[in-house]
Amino acid sequence: MEAASPYLKFVGRVLLVIIFIQAGFHKIPGYEGTAAHMDERGVPSILLPLVILAELGGGLLVLVGFWTRWAALALAGAGPGALALDNRRG
Repeated sequence: MEAASPYLKFVGRVLLVIIFIQAGFHKIPGYEGTAAHMDERGVPSILLPLVILAELGGGLLVLVGFWTRWAALALAGAGPGALALDNRRG
């Protein structure tokens, strides 16, 4: 089991970040639609580049194992942050 540990860590990283990478990547071609949706929900669309950077960039950083803790912290904050902004309208 010890010999498989590095491979299992990589597989775990792939499974963990594929959601973020895919979400960030799909916001790029649908930028206008995503910005409009954010505006409808009361979230400033000016935050969209930051969201894309956090999802796509943070996911890639965790995947390759570079600045993993900081990138994971950014990804962990993106979910509750989006939830709080989206649900603040009541």
